[in-house]
Amino acid sequence: MKKLLVLIPFFLLADVLSPLQQRLLEKDLNKAIVSGNKLKDSWINPVTLQYKYNQTNQPFNNIKKTNQFSININQPIFKSGAIWASIKYANALKEENIEKVKLKKLELIKQAYEILFNIKKLDLSIKKQKLLLKNAKIDIKRKKEQFLSGVIDSSFLDNAIINKNNLLLALNDLNVQKENLITNFKNLSDLNYKRIDLPKFTLITRDEYLENLNVKIAKKDIKVKKALKYMNIGNQLISLNVIANYNRLDTKYNNQTALFQDNQDEFYNLGFSLSIPLNINSFKNVQEAKIDYLKANLNYKNEILKANNEYDIKIKELQNIDKKIEIYDNTIKSYLSLIKITKDNIKAGINTKLDLANLENSLNIARLNKKSLEIDKQIKLLNLYYLKGFE
Repeated sequence: MKKLLVLIPFFLLADVLSPLQQRLLEKDLNKAIVSGNKLKDSWINPVTLQYKYNQTNQPFNNIKKTNQFSININQPIFKSGAIWASIKYANALKEENIEKVKLKKLELIKQAYEILFNIKKLDLSIKKQKLLLKNAKIDIKRKKEQFLSGVIDSSFLDNAIINKNNLLLALNDLNVQKENLITNFKNLSDLNYKRIDLPKFTLITRDEYLENLNVKIAKKDIKVKKALKYMNIGNQLISLNVIANYNRLDTKYNNQTALFQDNQDEFYNLGFSLSIPLNINSFKNVQEAKIDYLKANLNYKNEILKANNEYDIKIKELQNIDKKIEIYDNTIKSYLSLIKITKDNIKAGINTKLDLANLENSLNIARLNKKSLEIDKQIKLLNLYYLKGFE
């Protein structure tokens, strides 16, 4: 199959989305970045600031007021690789979520252009339906003449009228379908659909398709699950924490004496702790994380397999469309030949102008069918192409 030329770079197609849709996607992207950055620092424990105030009038208690302020730190500085793994996990998950937002954007763009292609296809179907109606009216006129001449009975004329009515009903349905598509497009874009030039997409190579965003996301998920596995392993092993606190205590006495004077005390503690969690589910947690990692690897291979199969299916569908287009090319040639013969026959009195009008309508219907197939081809190419991303 011949490789087509791209008329419009795909990243420019993003402009089709409404400002509202673009803002929503921007917020999704911002959330992915902020969530990733927050997760990256999640291993850092909070510093606890505490203030206590106490006042009493209890009998025989010489202390009246106390003010206590403290700062407490209990921070892991080594967790058998879990800290390093948690940072890796946060970065990998952020990258994966950014790719998912990009995929969401591509799907919306693809959806918008698919609607535009289908609107154009419906326009062709409406034109075709109107031509079929013209032929149906010609058929009614012929059947009426034949009926009045006694050549056929009324059932033939009835069927011709019923056929025309069915075509009218179908035309009405097509117009409703078009309005529904226009409404769906308005949900995604503020642009006037009539003023948008439809692009012509390429047939990308198999290798290009195997690097599509679904595959990339599956590949990034391996990094996520690998980091999560090591984080789970580290969390079950030795943890070294720095422990520190600072305290300040202000005391006021009801009755100051030589022994009981208002005072202010300051002191601190500094040390470390070694700990290891003894959790009955420790081994199961690690095994679960390992299974998730292995599953991510299998999912990546499955995405490649799916991409290969999807590419094969699309190629066969495109080849089938090409065969149909070739059939219509031959049909068009046949109608052109028949029209030429009919024009000569009209001069000789063999055919009528109705015969010519019927053939010309059929010729235009064949041309519209060919154009409709070319749109189908573009939709198939779009469904292959959009997953390439904006690169």
